[in-house]
Amino acid sequence: MEKVLQVETRRWNRRSMKEITRIAYSAEEVAKMLGITREHVYALMDKGLPTLKLGRTRRILSDDLDTWLKEQKEIRNSR
Repeated sequence: MEKVLQVETRRWNRRSMKEITRIAYSAEEVAKMLGITREHVYALMDKGLPTLKLGRTRRILSDDLDTWLKEQKEIRNSR
Protein backbone atom coordinates (compact mmCIF):
# COMPACT_ATOMS: atom_id res chain seq x y z
CA MET A 1 0.00 0.00 0.00
CA GLU A 2 1.41 3.37 -1.02
CA LYS A 3 1.82 6.01 1.64
CA VAL A 4 0.75 9.54 0.73
CA LEU A 5 1.94 12.60 2.62
CA GLN A 6 -1.03 14.37 4.11
CA VAL A 7 -0.29 18.07 4.44
CA GLU A 8 -3.73 19.10 5.58
CA THR A 9 -3.70 20.62 9.04
CA ARG A 10 -6.62 21.60 11.17
CA ARG A 11 -7.14 24.52 13.51
CA TRP A 12 -9.98 25.56 15.72
CA ASN A 13 -11.75 28.89 15.50
CA ARG A 14 -11.89 29.91 19.15
CA ARG A 15 -15.02 32.04 18.83
CA SER A 16 -17.24 29.49 17.16
CA MET A 17 -15.26 26.37 18.11
CA LYS A 18 -15.55 25.17 14.53
CA GLU A 19 -12.75 23.25 12.96
CA ILE A 20 -10.94 25.16 10.21
CA THR A 21 -9.09 23.20 7.54
CA ARG A 22 -6.04 24.88 6.00
CA ILE A 23 -6.06 24.83 2.22
CA ALA A 24 -2.95 26.94 1.54
CA TYR A 25 0.48 27.29 3.10
CA SER A 26 3.34 29.75 3.06
CA ALA A 27 6.82 28.75 1.90
CA GLU A 28 7.96 28.70 5.52
CA GLU A 29 5.15 26.33 6.53
CA VAL A 30 5.89 23.98 3.62
CA ALA A 31 9.58 24.07 4.51
CA LYS A 32 8.81 22.97 8.07
CA MET A 33 6.52 20.18 6.85
CA LEU A 34 9.12 18.84 4.41
CA GLY A 35 12.16 19.43 6.60
CA ILE A 36 13.90 21.76 4.14
CA THR A 37 14.79 25.45 4.09
CA ARG A 38 12.45 28.20 3.02
CA GLU A 39 14.93 29.12 0.29
CA HIS A 40 14.76 25.57 -1.07
CA VAL A 41 10.95 25.86 -1.23
CA TYR A 42 11.31 29.07 -3.26
CA ALA A 43 13.73 27.28 -5.59
CA LEU A 44 11.17 24.47 -6.00
CA MET A 45 8.52 27.09 -6.80
CA ASP A 46 10.78 28.46 -9.54
CA LYS A 47 11.22 24.90 -10.88
CA GLY A 48 7.51 24.08 -11.08
CA LEU A 49 5.94 23.71 -7.63
CA PRO A 50 2.49 25.26 -8.23
CA THR A 51 1.69 28.42 -6.30
CA LEU A 52 -1.13 30.87 -5.92
CA LYS A 53 -0.21 34.55 -5.84
CA LEU A 54 -2.16 36.59 -3.30
CA GLY A 55 -1.07 40.19 -3.46
CA ARG A 56 2.69 40.16 -2.93
CA THR A 57 2.77 36.72 -1.34
CA ARG A 58 2.73 33.26 -2.85
CA ARG A 59 0.88 30.36 -1.25
CA ILE A 60 0.98 26.66 -1.99
CA LEU A 61 -2.41 24.97 -2.08
CA SER A 62 -2.65 21.76 -0.07
CA ASP A 63 -4.02 19.76 -3.00
CA ASP A 64 -1.34 21.11 -5.35
CA LEU A 65 1.39 20.15 -2.89
CA ASP A 66 0.02 16.61 -2.55
CA THR A 67 -0.20 16.22 -6.34
CA TRP A 68 3.27 17.65 -6.90
CA LEU A 69 4.83 15.37 -4.29
CA LYS A 70 3.17 12.31 -5.87
CA GLU A 71 4.48 13.38 -9.29
CA GLN A 72 8.00 13.78 -7.90
CA LYS A 73 7.82 10.32 -6.37
CA GLU A 74 6.69 8.81 -9.69
CA ILE A 75 9.53 10.57 -11.52
CA ARG A 76 12.10 9.21 -9.05
CA ASN A 77 10.61 5.70 -9.22
CA SER A 78 10.68 5.67 -13.04
CA ARG A 79 14.45 6.30 -13.21
